[in-house]
Amino acid sequence: MARPRNFNENQVLDRAIDVFWEKGYHATSYEDLVNRMGINRASMYNTFGDKHQLYIQALQRYREKSRQQFDRWRESESSIQETIQMILNEAVHECVSDSQRKGCMVVNSATELGPSNTEIAEIIRENQQQVESVLSELFTRAQQRGEIAADLKPEALARFYFNTFSGLRVMGRANPDATVYRDVVDVALRVIE
Repeated sequence: MARPRNFNENQVLDRAIDVFWEKGYHATSYEDLVNRMGINRASMYNTFGDKHQLYIQALQRYREKSRQQFDRWRESESSIQETIQMILNEAVHECVSDSQRKGCMVVNSATELGPSNTEIAEIIRENQQQVESVLSELFTRAQQRGEIAADLKPEALARFYFNTFSGLRVMGRANPDATVYRDVVDVALRVIE
């Protein structure tokens, strides 16, 4: 008969997220995970599976937590210009205030594992589609309110801003200079003036 778990799975999974997010998949060892998660190897394997399975669960949990941010974007009553500026400014703030230069775990996963792991690549595609869908919805509403030109395609704008947002997060891993990012935000906002 199996013993009941004496730990909160989500809390332990959040600790695994932190390790993977800081170090990346390949640089994270089982010892790193066990030490940070505060459970033994047997408990880790029994609850989450091997390192790859744990990573998948950690990445999905990270995405779930990010969905709250997307809901906030969707519920915004501000103009599209103000909403997009808020979204990009949040990315800039995260880039310059993150002393560990962790970036975004989903973006990091895309660059580290996406090309070589079909399961991760599918999660990355799902994430992109989800974010672009929210952004497209925002641009469609803005078009209906007359805030952006009728000839702009909401789906194309969504892809452009998704890529701008992702690019900020990639560059934030190496360059903490807020001035560089402010220039990107300023130019990106001109697209929907």
